[in-house]
Order: sequence, then structure tokens, then C-alpha cells
Amino acid sequence: MNSPIFLDIGNTNAKWRFEGDYFELPITEFTFDRLPKTSKIWVSNVSPNFVTNNQSNISFVESQKKNINLL
Repeated sequence: MNSPIFLDIGNTNAKWRFEGDYFELPITEFTFDRLPKTSKIWVSNVSPNFVTNNQSNISFVESQKKNINLL
């Protein structure tokens, strides 16, 4: 239960990776109940209609307009 889920919520599909496996569902069929149990879910979301169920283990990530060179 310690492996994180990396979840991308798009306008059409929800895609996620968990323990090296890839999954995809139409957004109309996706719910958090379909995800494996985990301690952390990282979410990238572009869908304006997407609503979370207020789980405490969800963190949202956002694309940045500016790329910072860290080298």
C-alpha cells in the first residue's frame, strides 16, 4: 500500500500508473473507487468537470508556464 498512483485526468480519459502497470478508462467511467488502495495519489487534472471525493491522500500537480533550469 506504499506505492503511489500517478493519475492524469483529461477531458476524455483518466490514465494512471501503479506499480509499473498502466491503466486507462473513459472519464465517464472513472471513479476513485476503481483505483487500488494506496497511501498517495498524485493527480494532474485538466478536466473542468472533475471533482474529488476529498480524500486526504490526494495531491494535485500543475504544469508550469516557465521551465526552470536546475543545472
